Amino acid sequence: MIKTYRFSAILCVFLIAFQSVVYASNQLPSLGDSTSGFISLEQEHKLGRGWLRALRNQTPTLEDPLINDYLEYTIYRLVENSQLTDRRLETIVVDNNTLNAFAVPGGVIGVNTGLFLYSNSEGEFSSVLSHELAHISQRHFARRVQEAEQRRPLTMVGLLASVLLAVTTGGTAAIAAGSTTYAASAQAELAFSRDMEQEADRIGMDTLYKSGYSPHDMTNMFKSMNEAKRFWGTNPPEYLLTHPLTESRISDSANRASQYTLKQSRTNFEFQLMKRRAEIHTISSSKECINKYQDQAVNAASIQQKSAFYALAICQMEDKQYDTALKTLGSIQKLHPMSITLNVLKAEILSKQEKLDESEAVLKKLLADNPDNYVITMYLANTYGKNGKARQAAFLLQDISYRRPNDPHVWTRLAEAHRINNNQIGYYKAAAEYYQLNGDFTNAQRQLMRAVKLAEFDFHEKSIIEERIKYIESLKTEFNQ
Repeated sequence: MIKTYRFSAILCVFLIAFQSVVYASNQLPSLGDSTSGFISLEQEHKLGRGWLRALRNQTPTLEDPLINDYLEYTIYRLVENSQLTDRRLETIVVDNNTLNAFAVPGGVIGVNTGLFLYSNSEGEFSSVLSHELAHISQRHFARRVQEAEQRRPLTMVGLLASVLLAVTTGGTAAIAAGSTTYAASAQAELAFSRDMEQEADRIGMDTLYKSGYSPHDMTNMFKSMNEAKRFWGTNPPEYLLTHPLTESRISDSANRASQYTLKQSRTNFEFQLMKRRAEIHTISSSKECINKYQDQAVNAASIQQKSAFYALAICQMEDKQYDTALKTLGSIQKLHPMSITLNVLKAEILSKQEKLDESEAVLKKLLADNPDNYVITMYLANTYGKNGKARQAAFLLQDISYRRPNDPHVWTRLAEAHRINNNQIGYYKAAAEYYQLNGDFTNAQRQLMRAVKLAEFDFHEKSIIEERIKYIESLKTEFNQ
């Protein structure tokens, strides 16, 4: 069973760590911009990874390989056309239906599942991401701290603490906590300045356009959020507290978009499929789910209608109507025979039917056509596990862990595969990685100490584990645990 710290405890730990990083950063040489002498890119990277560990420890994340992979792919496509120089990025999807996206120094970019729900198109979804990328590339975090230099280090500490609270508990709680504990005005600390918002809008729109989208997608997203404000009343989502939306900002966005050469925004079937997955995640029963999509899945004339067939097939699968689900899926799969998303759903339905060999065959062929694909690998490992092939599952997951060493979901799956295989050393090592990525260094170290005892007569394995113990010890020291 995974243990977590109480919120107040882990928050204090990371506040202390952030303060020590700030103190150390004062001695760093300039790297070529006005903020680099104050906070270096390397210090930002450390801050971001520490903050991410704290976030994982405190809030549920979405373990959906398809949605996580889609977010990563979309961000990296935008990054190619952005001004970001340090491209060591980490992404995270928070399991929360409210509208939110956030960027933290050091290349941490996250979204709530709610961003899928509130975006009408991939262009609108990408406009929010490109805006967040601009905040990172322009080092707005460091600039905000530098502007309040006379109050440091509390400004930096309070800022990161308030962002952490905002993501995990909601904007109102974050502002209340910030205003009473960390800063004289937490809303001022959390909210980007008007100049920074304008800069992020301008640079973000340019990134959006260069990535193949219409610049009007950003304006349309602003308008959608503005129209939804009347439903939120006095309790707006955290994103609008940190990124204030005004009529002038919408107007500026529209004027800026009109200066670009007219371009039809790219349409993406994959986004609509991910949006449907996020929608289904909010529905409590399979019957309700079927009722929601049955009327929409009439014909496959548009990508929205085709995505309704996909959603209906998932609902039917969850309702154990497996043959019906395969038939529903088949009506759109014939139009997109190479779609990874549609094919893994077919394999999942077959797996739930206990047709495990057929499910394996679908996924193996898919993996042969798409080597090293994260989504397919995760689904195939799951099917192997159900089919009594935990050794093959562990082999696949071990391989992908080398390519995704910072993915907690991979490590928890690998730990389970090793447990089934009675590979105790493998289990303890994988569990340790899961714990350290979630900021629980004590439990991580405990797992490795168990592993090193079992490896007493294997010099090579013992050496590897001992090196990892030293690494965890260095993390404990860095974060004062």
